[in-house]
Amino acid sequence: MATIADVARAAGVHRSTVSRILRDPKAFRGETRTRVLEAAARLDYRPSRIAQALSGGASPLVPLVVPDISNPFFARVARGAEEIARAAGLHIVVCSTGGDVEAEVAYLQAMSDLDTPCILFTPSADTVAAQVLSIARHTAVVLIDRSLPETDLRCVRVDHVQAAAAGTQHLLTRGHRRVVCVSGPMSASSARERVAGYQTVMDEAGLPAQVVEGDFTIAGGRQAAAQLFVGGEPPTAVLAANDLCAVGLLTAAREAGLRVPDDVAVLGFDDLDVAQHVNPSLTTLRQPSAELGGQAARLALADAGFGDGSDVVLTLQAELIVRESA
Repeated sequence: MATIADVARAAGVHRSTVSRILRDPKAFRGETRTRVLEAAARLDYRPSRIAQALSGGASPLVPLVVPDISNPFFARVARGAEEIARAAGLHIVVCSTGGDVEAEVAYLQAMSDLDTPCILFTPSADTVAAQVLSIARHTAVVLIDRSLPETDLRCVRVDHVQAAAAGTQHLLTRGHRRVVCVSGPMSASSARERVAGYQTVMDEAGLPAQVVEGDFTIAGGRQAAAQLFVGGEPPTAVLAANDLCAVGLLTAAREAGLRVPDDVAVLGFDDLDVAQHVNPSLTTLRQPSAELGGQAARLALADAGFGDGSDVVLTLQAELIVRESA
């Protein structure tokens, strides 16, 4: 049975274009309309009942596929995307994959089979690039916060290299020389870029760099601390993968009898609400998370024909927020 993606391929247009033409053929004129209608007839296309139920009489849905919606960073991204989508008469649907690449591919494929104008996506790993490119031929896809190598997909992201470099430089300015970076999973482009920024500053200062691969959770911070705060000579400062990881490091440092920031400084990334309420309050790099979501939605909707936007890669800047922990 032919799908809307099959019609889009045959007509050489985006799925969103097929959707709008088939929904109201009389509203369109010209060659594109003719190609779409001929392709639909040739393939004997019949709209899926699921797609009709989801988008036929109601506002279309815009999937936001993220690794972990329990991470407040992605909740803020979703809020920003929702504001832009709602203004266009659309609705955001959040798909949380748990960082599982197979789940990501399954969600992307399922969403592409529905009559949705575009997809917003934060990949957990580079290995999904081929599948994403295949889907992007017929459905507008915009990446959020993380890029995929060797693709020309639209992407809204923070300059992670510059941000991590600024955080590392702040720690060196405070007199620290044993500075460790606890990274996120290196399968994520954002983690690799932050490590690169950290290593550049350490190299320029003639200091040894040490990277401990962790993840973007409180538990990940505690696990990293088990390597750093027990035995040997502990670091005097840690650049954490994100604020959740930093909270885990703060807790583990206290349990190890270390005072923050006197014995070890901790610097986070994101500036989540929790950063202001832990003790000591967390010095961190503030990501404009809601703006990331909003700008990504703007670009995706423009690509799908719902607005204007010409950027291919839009890079935002993080801001160093100095509090008590570093």
